[in-house]
Amino acid sequence: MASTSDGPRILITDGWLANAGDAASYIATTRSLKQALPGARVAISAHHRALVSHLYPELDLVPPLDSVVGSSWTWTSSDDIAERPIIEQIVDEADLVVAAGGGYLLERYQPEARIRGFEALLERGKRLAFYSQSIGRFRDPNLRSRLGAVLREADLVLVRDEISLEIVREQRDDDGIHLTADEAFLFPACRRIARPHSLMVTPSPHPWERDGDNELPDESFIPEAAAALGRLLSSGAARSVTVASTAQGLGGPEWALEDDSVVSDAIHAAIPAHLRNRATVRRGYLTPWQYAALAAEHTALISMRMHGAILAGTAGTPALMANASDKARELARRTEGGIGGIADRSEIAEIDELIAPLLENPGEARLRQNGAVEKMQSLASRNAKLVAERLQ
Repeated sequence: MASTSDGPRILITDGWLANAGDAASYIATTRSLKQALPGARVAISAHHRALVSHLYPELDLVPPLDSVVGSSWTWTSSDDIAERPIIEQIVDEADLVVAAGGGYLLERYQPEARIRGFEALLERGKRLAFYSQSIGRFRDPNLRSRLGAVLREADLVLVRDEISLEIVREQRDDDGIHLTADEAFLFPACRRIARPHSLMVTPSPHPWERDGDNELPDESFIPEAAAALGRLLSSGAARSVTVASTAQGLGGPEWALEDDSVVSDAIHAAIPAHLRNRATVRRGYLTPWQYAALAAEHTALISMRMHGAILAGTAGTPALMANASDKARELARRTEGGIGGIADRSEIAEIDELIAPLLENPGEARLRQNGAVEKMQSLASRNAKLVAERLQ
């Protein structure tokens, strides 16, 4: 990780390029850190580089940390292991290791290997910071204790919701903890003129988590979602529907990746046959640039992935989060409904009624959402500044 400048060397961990929402965060994080720390080199340790690295020339992508910290995932490749000398040197030279922003520190994601990785980095004497995280309350006492020790040793812990702030403060309560916002709010805006009464839908088969429990079984919502879309098309509230996700096109057991295209196709097939020709499925992997541009072409958007709603917000497209997870509910609460969401599982059956006002009066919805996005952008802009303060 030799640098050609006098700036610090920062290594970001846990890069997950299969999800364009995460990739949007890495792009924004790289830009923010380089602006806050002129001359810095920001490298991202990432899986799936073999699949999509050519699509991200703006990112300095390096091998994942698996070989260094002793982790092995289903998606860890032989090339990842063979590149150990490269990542060993990068870790040795890093002035700071940053755990990428996101929501992977929840117990249901089985994060023991990630926690072990943080422990290994700290044992090597590396400085560690957490970037705009959602962090869950662990039921397993061993994992809870180990994560707590890591959080206490970290230079900095940035969280993106008040639930996570409360959990982290149970482990430490000092000036190294801050409530900010998801870095993806700083993804560069992409504005276009939207087609009237056009709706974009981002589905996901992912269970929605609240306090450690899955509120929604996989794919159980498909009939209700398709029925709601059918009603929107039949009434004319939506003249067209496009189904596309931030996490699609890279499915396959060899990578252990979810592919939202499967759900997209199922929803499309469940729309009443006489209306189906007004609904299309966008296939293939979408970069955050492509996803945001597609969202900008639509009047409104329903997203079951939080980053889908965030990217739509940066593109000026009124969005509704059809996701009852803690992180989504917290975002809706923090923005006072400017970025709206559902309260619980039952509202999926009424999603047409919830999105209709955004389709009918997008100007008013956009004005309210733009204010919410600006608030979150102001908070997210603190992430890199707080990291810079720790390094300077």
